[in-house]
Amino acid sequence: MKHFICFILFFIILGIAGVSSGGSSSSSMATKEAYFDIATGHKYIKNTDNTYMEYSRKGKLLRNDVPNTLPLLTRGRYIREIRGDAYLVYEKSGNPRKQQQILPASSRHPRGWQCKDMLVTVKKSAEPEEMGLAYTKDPGTVRYDGQTAFATGKAYFDLATGHKYLKNSDHTYAEYSKKGKLLKTDVPDSLPLLTSGRYIIDLDQGCYMIYEKKRAAQTVSQILPALSGHPKGWRCGKILSTIN
Repeated sequence: MKHFICFILFFIILGIAGVSSGGSSSSSMATKEAYFDIATGHKYIKNTDNTYMEYSRKGKLLRNDVPNTLPLLTRGRYIREIRGDAYLVYEKSGNPRKQQQILPASSRHPRGWQCKDMLVTVKKSAEPEEMGLAYTKDPGTVRYDGQTAFATGKAYFDLATGHKYLKNSDHTYAEYSKKGKLLKTDVPDSLPLLTSGRYIIDLDQGCYMIYEKKRAAQTVSQILPALSGHPKGWRCGKILSTIN
């Protein structure tokens, strides 16, 4: 009887292992509409038969039948989904300097340009631990001396108000409104809003700002590095950040 029970348990375990294996097999398929390889700059666009078209950094079609089970797509270290609100950074060499343009990911690849990077929209998160400098696992540009927290970054942005904070030479910060108006010149670096504000993010060279304004009853926009000067007559919109 004991041997019979062991025999039954053996086949039950095999059955569970088979189901588990089948589940992992089905989950190792790429299902998103588009992917971007941050290492190579290649784009992968989904076909109607669930295969993918692969485009080079220069926009050349390399393959039109990449299988959706390709390990590069399903578990590649540098593969990222291209979401609807993503932007792609294009560059080309010219005289006297390198040129750059940033376009929505849904736009056609501009001829003669190379795809260099992808930007994603920084949004307010529903998960508290993912937002605010003092709430993240990596506090970033905040210093704590045992009693007080101090902001140390060059610039910060408040996702809730659209205000920007730029560091002064005396370690205070100048606060600018969403429209670029100077509100305060001496915001202390120990201000809790900067060091532990729920919607405060630090700005660096990899961040870009979408500026907007009304023109002929339509909203027009332009994208500039977040650390550059505020264009007159425009208001802050979304913050874009490079992916890693």
